[in-house]
Amino acid sequence: MKFTVVRNTRQREAILKALRAAGRPLTAQEICDLGQAYAPRLGLRTVYRNLRSLSEQSQVAGVDYPGQPPRYELVQPHGDRVHFICRSCNRLYDLDMAQPIVRATPPEGFKVTGEEVVLYGECPQCHGKDQP
Repeated sequence: MKFTVVRNTRQREAILKALRAAGRPLTAQEICDLGQAYAPRLGLRTVYRNLRSLSEQSQVAGVDYPGQPPRYELVQPHGDRVHFICRSCNRLYDLDMAQPIVRATPPEGFKVTGEEVVLYGECPQCHGKDQP
């Protein structure tokens, strides 16, 4: 049996702080940019390496939607998420939804192990930009 020792490095802490501070799923580049406030020499390769390790430890989860760049978010104890994608700036937001929006009944013989809900529109920063 092989055990992996996980070191809590300054770079890893910077990545986790960036994810906590943003409060929404981020691309690796966004994590790198925000993480440099905590570890100025943080590089993109280091971000990817740590994201892979944090994913294996179930601390970070990947968020993938068609037509969107891969993003990462902190794993929450309540599991499934509802996300909002701004069609103007392309940012992805994690919504705090206690109740699922749609509850579909699967066909007989299917077992549901999770659900994903995505809402589209404009975020508060983009909404009304063209309005006087």
